[in-house]
Amino acid sequence: MNKIKVWIGAFNGSEDDYLSYFDEDNCKFCSDIEEEYDPDFIGIIPLFSEIVSVEELAKKTPLGAGSRDLLVHDCLSLGIREGNAVLFYSGDTREIEQAEVFNQLKYIGEYTP
Repeated sequence: MNKIKVWIGAFNGSEDDYLSYFDEDNCKFCSDIEEEYDPDFIGIIPLFSEIVSVEELAKKTPLGAGSRDLLVHDCLSLGIREGNAVLFYSGDTREIEQAEVFNQLKYIGEYTP
């Protein structure tokens, strides 16, 4: 079973700016993960209109309750208490360091669904 990689943070920009990061013609996400991403394995959640707690952001992932709790714990240990964006991906990527920044979001880690 694939693990799900999760990024959380506060994106400062428009929804179009946020989504352009995943644009197939100039895919910055692909550059960052060093792979072409598979659209069947990605969750690009629309930006929240306001800043919300990491608990709210975690609810937008496909993780079960135990893994969501671990995700929230990891966010808090990294000093992330709130944000307006969450991204998850279960496809192949290079090795990613915790707290590495992608499109203003921090990589939190890999979790079992």
